[in-house]
Amino acid sequence: MNKAPKLQFPPDISVERQGKTYVIFRVGVGEIGGIVLSETAQGDTQLQP
Repeated sequence: MNKAPKLQFPPDISVERQGKTYVIFRVGVGEIGGIVLSETAQGDTQLQP
């Protein structure tokens, strides 16, 4: 399996992993969004807002 390149974010954006959830933060604002990783029956990775 190929390793994906690491995502790069602007300096005021950070991402924190909380289990299977990735929470997106903006400096001075707080949490602004997130995604949940899950696996399909076929073994594919699925992202859900």
